[in-house]
Amino acid sequence: MRTGCKWSADDRVRGASITKTFVATVLLQLAAEGRLSLDDTVETWLPGLVQGNGYDVSKIILRQLLNHTSGLANYTEDPAFIHNAPPVPAFRNTV
Repeated sequence: MRTGCKWSADDRVRGASITKTFVATVLLQLAAEGRLSLDDTVETWLPGLVQGNGYDVSKIILRQLLNHTSGLANYTEDPAFIHNAPPVPAFRNTV
């Protein structure tokens, strides 16, 4: 970091949209290794994560998440999410 402060295990970094690329890469690598299938349901790997809003998680597969056809709403456009989201912490400044 430019500030020169060292990272600790408790530090957090907001990943935002860039994380989609990394998650997709790991999913594709795991599929290539045969450790998961892109036709596995989200519920298989993340049980209980997707709930409510009439979603049938037994029908949403990883392939749909990767190509943005799962039908899941964009949570950042949900006013309740915006209202209840924790504030983004400021970077520590050691100067």
